[in-house]
Amino acid sequence: MTTINSRASWGARHDDGDKDLYGLAEEVAIHHTVTHAGGTSPKDEREHMRELEDIGQSRFGHGISYNVLVFPSGRPYQGVSFSRRGTHTGDHNSTVRSVCFVGNFEHDTPTPAALATAAAIIAEGRGELWERDAPVKGHRDYKDTACPGDHLYAHLDDLAAGKASPATPTPTAPAQEDYDMRTLDLTKAATKPVKGEDVAKLQGLLLAHGYGPRGLVGTSGRPDGIAGKVTRQLLGKFQAKTGTGTKAGPDYIAGPRTWLALIEN
Repeated sequence: MTTINSRASWGARHDDGDKDLYGLAEEVAIHHTVTHAGGTSPKDEREHMRELEDIGQSRFGHGISYNVLVFPSGRPYQGVSFSRRGTHTGDHNSTVRSVCFVGNFEHDTPTPAALATAAAIIAEGRGELWERDAPVKGHRDYKDTACPGDHLYAHLDDLAAGKASPATPTPTAPAQEDYDMRTLDLTKAATKPVKGEDVAKLQGLLLAHGYGPRGLVGTSGRPDGIAGKVTRQLLGKFQAKTGTGTKAGPDYIAGPRTWLALIEN
């Protein structure tokens, strides 16, 4: 099976779509982001995922738009959970799931690695996520748009047949050391809040794991980069469940073991 890096691995901070979906999708829609990811490392890709999430949030208000995003490296990342409704294909959002390639394929050519990964995900999802005979269409088949670009649209038949490449890469979850996180000591955060960008990322990961969503910033459930009593409590609950504190229980310190559990699960 193709490994899809979780929402927690890239630090999702906003809503996971706007409603639950039930049953198998009827179709699979192929999109492109029209953005350029910049670097090619997992760290660069995770940063770009957060940028794409911000775009979706600003446009539609429910977080990242697409179900799974595939980078030129062939590494796929979960956007909107398959069981939640995203904002990718207009009036068809409830019956269609989306596979989005990162890039602009009006100008660029999709990499063999990206095509192979997408073909594998589509094939493996048949009968599990979408109907076995679910057609694979381009976004332009639903509305007047250039998406997913001529150079990607030309591969739809191969993607539907699951034969984009004879070999499919198996992307691995990002390594903790690549996430570039410092140890956060929240033992005294209830009375002396801890602030910083890493705090916001910690809050986003906790939210992506389902710890919240209320309370991080008033009642909005949004990371604010300020760890106080509530963030300390959520970290403690996560450590208690995953055993990443001490033998005696939570220690409220986000060190390497805690970060690793947050980003790999």
